[in-house]
Amino acid sequence: MRTTRNRLGLVACVVVPSLWHPLALGLELNVDDEGSIKLAASTAAFGMMRYYTGNNSGDVPGNLPDPYYWWTAGAMFGTVIDYWQLTGDESR
Repeated sequence: MRTTRNRLGLVACVVVPSLWHPLALGLELNVDDEGSIKLAASTAAFGMMRYYTGNNSGDVPGNLPDPYYWWTAGAMFGTVIDYWQLTGDESR
């Protein structure tokens, strides 16, 4: 019985994380190529800004919708400002 329980636990440890695999995405990055770094940073910044709804009518400017808190929005905007300063990208 104990061996069966151990095997089921091992199977669960392998199978359950693999269910999330399709949701996990990575960015391709070559640290020796400035264009690659900027593209990866742009992709991350654009993805981050999809959470921001403050430019919609009736939403609070500068804040993120629930369940995010004000300090999360502050960290996000700080990151976007750093991105802008480091890349010079004014498009997003």
